[in-house]
Amino acid sequence: IDVIPTVRVKDIGHQRRADPREPATLAVDMPANGDHEDYLRARLERRPSALPRATPLPRQDSSMLSALVEADCLLVRAARAQPAVAGTPCEIIRL
Repeated sequence: IDVIPTVRVKDIGHQRRADPREPATLAVDMPANGDHEDYLRARLERRPSALPRATPLPRQDSSMLSALVEADCLLVRAARAQPAVAGTPCEIIRL
């Protein structure tokens, strides 16, 4: 007889992490977004006494591991976001 141990998982003091999003500005113009929230791989330009500037990487294909290695943040684009010009406030998630 094979006996498979049963593991009970309890939510003991599990706390939600705070929202990891931070403010930044767009370094380039962005087109309107589709029906889903997008997380674009991007590079941050740190600027003294100003918000960092986020530049999306040119290739966003999910199979492009090199783009993920090059990225230091994700640029968050809301579902149905209108076109945005460079300098517009945006949200990022640091990697």
